[in-house]
Amino acid sequence: MVALPLRGHHIGLSKLGIGASVAWYRACDATVTTIAAGHIMDKYGLKAAAIPSMLLMGIAFSLLSVVKGSWSLAAVALVFGVGNGFCGGILNAFATGLAPKNARTQFLGLWKTVTSIGGICVPPFFGMVSDASNLDLAGYFASGAALCTLLWAVFVVQDVSKEAPPDSEVPQREQISVSLAHNPSPA
Repeated sequence: MVALPLRGHHIGLSKLGIGASVAWYRACDATVTTIAAGHIMDKYGLKAAAIPSMLLMGIAFSLLSVVKGSWSLAAVALVFGVGNGFCGGILNAFATGLAPKNARTQFLGLWKTVTSIGGICVPPFFGMVSDASNLDLAGYFASGAALCTLLWAVFVVQDVSKEAPPDSEVPQREQISVSLAHNPSPA
């Protein structure tokens, strides 16, 4: 999350203030992920978690331009944290659902590589847009990307269920890791 520290620096916060805003973001993210995200995805589907997540992330990026002090940065960090928390694990859930049974390991490895490349490229790209224009425009650009993702979730994602099936009908997720019982080490 490069946007919060950049905005904190832009408005002249101390390093402690910037660090505290990032810590607050992480605490909000972890709390929502722990309490709500998995439950929402399991009970209502990926779309039910993706839509509010992208909506909140888009709002948070747009709100960056009005941040003028530590309290407003903390409020935006809260919106970022809740939005990001809602999508906790959503990329892994998508990958698991899309992985072909005959090449699951290879698919998941490639999926992780692609998402990691995105995570590596986006922060410098955000900084580049900010350098080329200003921090507000970079935030609006990121907000636009969140809006595109929101529209994708609304119109493309198909796994919506208004009600969860009874517990006996909920399929158990396959184990992604390899059990040592299946691959004993040589004695």
